[in-house]
Amino acid sequence: EDLRPLKYSAHKEENHSIGYLKAGFGNYLTPVFQLELANKDHSKFQTGLNVDFIHSKSKKPKFRQYYELGIQGYGEYHLENTTLGAKVGLDMDQYYLYGMSAEEADTTDKNDISRKYTVPKFGLYFFNHSTNKWDLNFAGNLDVEIANTDFSNKGSNINYGLHAFREFVGDTYKAGLDINGQYTDNIHPKFSNKRNAVAIRPYGGIKKEIWSLEAGPVLIIDDGDVHLLPYIKNKIKIKDDLIVMYNEWNSKIGYDNLVRIYKENPFIEENIHFHDYRFQERIILGLRGALPSGFSYDARFGQNVWEDFPLFVNDTNDMKQFMQIEHEKVKAWNGHVELEYEKAGQYGARASFDYFSYKTNHEKEAWHMPELKVTFSGQYIWHEKLFIGAEVIALGGIKVRNQQLDVEKLSPQVDINLSANYQLTKNIGFFVELINLLNNTQPPFN
Repeated sequence: EDLRPLKYSAHKEENHSIGYLKAGFGNYLTPVFQLELANKDHSKFQTGLNVDFIHSKSKKPKFRQYYELGIQGYGEYHLENTTLGAKVGLDMDQYYLYGMSAEEADTTDKNDISRKYTVPKFGLYFFNHSTNKWDLNFAGNLDVEIANTDFSNKGSNINYGLHAFREFVGDTYKAGLDINGQYTDNIHPKFSNKRNAVAIRPYGGIKKEIWSLEAGPVLIIDDGDVHLLPYIKNKIKIKDDLIVMYNEWNSKIGYDNLVRIYKENPFIEENIHFHDYRFQERIILGLRGALPSGFSYDARFGQNVWEDFPLFVNDTNDMKQFMQIEHEKVKAWNGHVELEYEKAGQYGARASFDYFSYKTNHEKEAWHMPELKVTFSGQYIWHEKLFIGAEVIALGGIKVRNQQLDVEKLSPQVDINLSANYQLTKNIGFFVELINLLNNTQPPFN
């Protein structure tokens, strides 16, 4: 959902055959390429290859330029009730610092403003794809990422997870366990930043005719520090599915490392430290529902809390890149309204509105976090041949720290994307994507 100027993010059609290819070319010399290959019979095993590529190139460093290539191969073997899988991949991404004057751009060597990331990846996973003799639903994963750069930072992550639950007396009672953990080692020539963290969430649930409850503790152990937070999901059907009242308290750990941060903000300085944070979403009151006509709604009010949260701030020595401020506590009262309408196979639209009121412990402001967020998306389908889509994202009330260390409020950021796909035959189609029509150049984060 985050706004990425000049970022190709169009909807991708589902691949229901052994191959899928999407290729195109845009202004600013921007080729795009997507490829998917898979075996046809998936009854016993499945293998495949996915490739995603985009390259925005210009001779002038003042324009935003990037190169993104993702390659992943995978294989799955289906046992009677369980699927075992492995995947191996490589991300090769390069970005250039931008936002400079024309005079500075003329004298700048592009190699001096490069941020290049090469990340080989490997993973193992398993899950049950059908009911087993224990009536147990489960999934697990182990993933390894190793990041190398063309500047001084390197990093490696080991991520693991285990998720299982079982229902009793039909679906009246439920017991489950979620485990998520990460070991990360982020290396700089002057220091090494190693962290080991895990979040463990045992929970139980009960479901009656109009009421359901799911709750449990969330135990977070982060490099020796222990935190105990709640997990609660309470739901009451006031009138079938037309009016449902709910309250939630969701708690989780956020992992901070070189791979995560560059996906969100590649324009970081070199001597950056990393620190995990804790996030709580406290929904005090929510109402949602769906009508048979295709209309649905969701309205809620609550508070979000980030503890030990890293905030991006501009580097006052070089305003083209960013630093991270660590150990900040941010609280935000949040009101959310969402409306959606869909007529299956013909058209649909969704609009949402968010308002945030922030409070920080140490910093003057919650840097780069929007106070207002408005989104709209819609699609029209004509005879299963022509697919027309529109997407609008607007962010307002973003405050930054300028070069004089004063608070500066950015102008509202609006991103408009349009798309059209025409399916000429079963296997051949054409597409047009119009991305970032208002030429927004300010990258948002968080």
